[in-house]
Amino acid sequence: MPAQALYITNTQVHLLNGDSCPIGQHVIVKWQSGPQTFIANVCEIVQQVGSQNYDNGLLDGLLVQTVACIGTTDRLLMPHLVLQDEWSFVLLTVRPF
Repeated sequence: MPAQALYITNTQVHLLNGDSCPIGQHVIVKWQSGPQTFIANVCEIVQQVGSQNYDNGLLDGLLVQTVACIGTTDRLLMPHLVLQDEWSFVLLTVRPF
């Protein structure tokens, strides 16, 4: 008997502002229970099989990697972003459309 999947991964999510966010996109994360806001890279988009969100066709969360801004690039004078060895799972606040 094959093992049943506990989670499904997706290739993109639609954010509350309507933007489409694929894997690899940078996002700004703001925790609801604290003042910390940070830039992160979306590594995985997760839906838990059997959850209420799953039953309603919605996603459960994002696995993100923290990004640090370390000055500006010489050539373009844009912020120089570097991936950090720090990961977070961000529960999504979703609303049905």
